[in-house]
Amino acid sequence: MENHHCAEGNFENSSFNYTLSMIRGKYKIVILYWLSENRPSMRFNELKRNIKEIYFKTLSNTLKEMEIN
Repeated sequence: MENHHCAEGNFENSSFNYTLSMIRGKYKIVILYWLSENRPSMRFNELKRNIKEIYFKTLSNTLKEMEIN
């Protein structure tokens, strides 16, 4: 059987947990999807049109948070 770090109780310190913390949130994965599908760039309003249910302020704050990380 494979030796997993999570089985040893080190999940909080694992790189997997760190990655999850970077993309945790209601819209982050959706934003990443649209940005990856529309290379090389996508304007803010284009992104807002594609994610219809997100508020402008929420989108702005989420993008700022993602930029910091």
